[in-house]
Amino acid sequence: MIAAAAFRLHAPAGTRPTAWPLPSACRGGPAGAVLLGAPRALLSGRRCGAAGAVLGLCAATRAALARGRARGGARRGPAWTWGRTSATSVLAQVGEAAPAPSSSAAVQEILRVAGELQAAGTWRPDCKGGGGAAEYLAEHLALGREPAAPWPTCGSRGLFVVFEGLDRSGKSTHSKLLAEHLGSEAPVRWMCFPDRSSPIGSLLDLYLRKQASLSISAVHLLFSANRWEQAASIAEDLNSGTHVICDRYAFSGAAYSIANGLDLGFCQAPDRGLPAPDLVCFMRVCPEEAAQREDYGLSRYEYPEMQAKVGKAFDLPGLRAGVAWHDFDSRRSQEVNQAEVRDAARQALARSGPGTAPPLRQLWAD
Repeated sequence: MIAAAAFRLHAPAGTRPTAWPLPSACRGGPAGAVLLGAPRALLSGRRCGAAGAVLGLCAATRAALARGRARGGARRGPAWTWGRTSATSVLAQVGEAAPAPSSSAAVQEILRVAGELQAAGTWRPDCKGGGGAAEYLAEHLALGREPAAPWPTCGSRGLFVVFEGLDRSGKSTHSKLLAEHLGSEAPVRWMCFPDRSSPIGSLLDLYLRKQASLSISAVHLLFSANRWEQAASIAEDLNSGTHVICDRYAFSGAAYSIANGLDLGFCQAPDRGLPAPDLVCFMRVCPEEAAQREDYGLSRYEYPEMQAKVGKAFDLPGLRAGVAWHDFDSRRSQEVNQAEVRDAARQALARSGPGTAPPLRQLWAD
């Protein structure tokens, strides 16, 4: 992953990944062996930028290890290590070539903490495929991800609705009620973020339950990677005619990180290119009222001062740009709000009649 950052740091403006020079400091050792062995075709695909470099690097790493060209030795032991050379030490060699950007430092931190938790048996990710946890993280951590080609769209795709708001604002309740309502007429998938059942989600769960410590920037990248784990399946379901109703999405990720002091641009960057929702239902509630609701305070960020900052971040024009938002007053009765939620969804469906669904856009890509 840091290798992708190194590529970007040394890439002449306007050049494609295949033309990027490899820093001389990176040519020696396991990292250099892997990078020099990377087939150019892997780095010149449809998805350019750091994310494309990461995908190419991961495939090249597997090939190099199979050929014995990486000096770290044969792969054995935990998925996190290659012989005596850990993923962290390999990445550190690349990082020495140039000062790492802040996002690169956050990725290094994630890899280090994840490796420690895995070694201790605290984190036991069930990663599909043979790459192991290190490659899985590298593939999904969106370090400066640039939008790929547009998401494919079928003429009668489903509706993508996201519910946002402060903690205890009624998001989950109203999202499930809408899913139940729409499910009487078409297939519906209800989901929520973070998805704690996935490998990255299980790592986030440890953080949210205060069993792991990470910096704010590292946590932000993890939340984004958790959404990228599900991005392709969201697009696939929508194109199959299934409505997708989601409790929290990238807007929450940005709002909470902004409340913790990060910049809007930094917060939006890793989520740029995700499937964009057709409608965002924002359940507005004042932090003091939310604090009176059942089970308040169980989450890491459930305290009024933090929630007040998050509320202000949700109102930033840049955060809401390019997506249709509809605000609801959580002080009103559940029945009144749900009726308006259904009406907003009905209007969104009307904008995409049979066979004329609008393209599935990329979030914050314009």
